[in-house]
Amino acid sequence: SGRRERQVDETFAGYVARASFAAIMEDPQVGGVDPNTGETDEAVAQAFVRRVTVLYDEERKKLGLGKAAPRDAKDAAMFPPLEELKSPEAFDAYSYAQFAAAAETLTGGRERRALTERVGKRILLLLRQITGVEATGDPSDFKHMQRSLDDLLGAFAKCGYVLDSGLVWPEDAEAVYAKTRELTFQYWMRDPVILPSARRLFREQGFAQHFSSRTIEGLFAGYGVVAREDSDFDPREWPDDRVVEQWTLKAGPVPA
Repeated sequence: SGRRERQVDETFAGYVARASFAAIMEDPQVGGVDPNTGETDEAVAQAFVRRVTVLYDEERKKLGLGKAAPRDAKDAAMFPPLEELKSPEAFDAYSYAQFAAAAETLTGGRERRALTERVGKRILLLLRQITGVEATGDPSDFKHMQRSLDDLLGAFAKCGYVLDSGLVWPEDAEAVYAKTRELTFQYWMRDPVILPSARRLFREQGFAQHFSSRTIEGLFAGYGVVAREDSDFDPREWPDDRVVEQWTLKAGPVPA
């Protein structure tokens, strides 16, 4: 797939690594953030980082990437440098390490789902800044939703998260949605950068990061629309050049 020639945008890569860490720390089972004060428990955070670092170094060794760059002791989370994370293999390996470490504590489906939702909301914040996309809060604004989704997917491609992606809408999609307030469509991706780790996390833990999916859910929520991919989606079933998700939209009430 030409992964070694491809690069992930540094800002995006660093942001996603930090967003994932912050979302994991917020889970009460992890206990990294005091829900009353919002302050981070440094001991919990550092213990988690050490576990992630161990897993990340193991992954780098398996991939033949060599030893990771020394961490900056002044950085509380001690993330890999951006120069390192922009490599697709390193970005994917670090994401695997973060979510595999989280899965050791977060064993319930509800907690894991909530984790991926928190990360998706953070990624949406970044992509909204990049694209200028602003949801209208109106579930009947179908054309606006489509344009916003196109802009969001374009940003994922520009950041190097996917090589390409697109949407397949049913015939007369707008009319069907206006009449039934529900719609199914397909979202396809070409070589999402976290596909190797997503496949492995599914095999080992039964869940994965779902970065783009949870971001898309967050976008539609801004229109008062519940968007969900089919619950039986499994990244192991798809080739690198065409990962396809089936989605369903259900509109909420139109604001007064």
